[in-house]
Amino acid sequence: MVKVYRQGVLKTRGSSVRTFKKKAPNAIKELWKFAKKAMGTIDVRIDVKLNKHIWSRVIRNVPRRVRARIANKRNDKEDAKEKFYSLVIVYVYVYGKVSRKEVLLKT
Repeated sequence: MVKVYRQGVLKTRGSSVRTFKKKAPNAIKELWKFAKKAMGTIDVRIDVKLNKHIWSRVIRNVPRRVRARIANKRNDKEDAKEKFYSLVIVYVYVYGKVSRKEVLLKT
């Protein structure tokens, strides 16, 4: 089986415009919508580390960019409706304008 995944910098688009009490939940929803559209699966799961990274600066100060990897995985449950699900995981933390050398050092 060929592993299908996409990786890149995902922007938490609408979270900067929202009211401050809804920024982190909306950032999670934006990542979920992007993964659903990009990979074509209805079942999208966000990794615990990614969730903690988004909530790391509390509800107000959501990171503007997150380097993440979205992977299609086979669903092992027998009673599952979908054959595959998408898993979104943190690839590298990106906090601002980061040079390529710094990103390579962090990994």
